[in-house]
Amino acid sequence: MGSISDIFEVVLSKLKGLRKIDVSRNHFITDKLLLAQSTNCVYLAQILVLERSLVTSYGISFVMRNSSN
Repeated sequence: MGSISDIFEVVLSKLKGLRKIDVSRNHFITDKLLLAQSTNCVYLAQILVLERSLVTSYGISFVMRNSSN
């Protein structure tokens, strides 16, 4: 079985129509998962990230620069 992050990534790959997500206080969310969200969820317009420990400013800025929404 994969890591929690790998499982989240698989779930998100199935949620193409997702428009917003709150990953606050989820200490399993990483830059890799944030990038997967922005790539797989093409309608994603809002990601709420508060009190995150494994998401860096690089991950957030990459998503903001590369998101069509």
